[in-house]
Amino acid sequence: MKKTMIISTFAAFLFFGISCGNKTAKTDVPVETEQLAEGAYYTCPMHPEVQSEKPGDCPKCGMPLEIKEVSKTDTVPMIMPTDSIKK
Repeated sequence: MKKTMIISTFAAFLFFGISCGNKTAKTDVPVETEQLAEGAYYTCPMHPEVQSEKPGDCPKCGMPLEIKEVSKTDTVPMIMPTDSIKK
């Protein structure tokens, strides 16, 4: 009886030890190795005036900076119709 109890306890510890072990996903890519697209930068979601080329935290609120990618529509100049210009 005592031997069965010891073996059961050992098996339980072994099972929980294996199931709670170090599980690292292979999809985890460090942010530092991430390549930014041309024209992209890191910015704070609450303070868009804060911009950085490197990841980090916002100096104003401490939130993690997020990647902002500039799309082609962001760089198109606004063209005013010629009839709206006063002469």
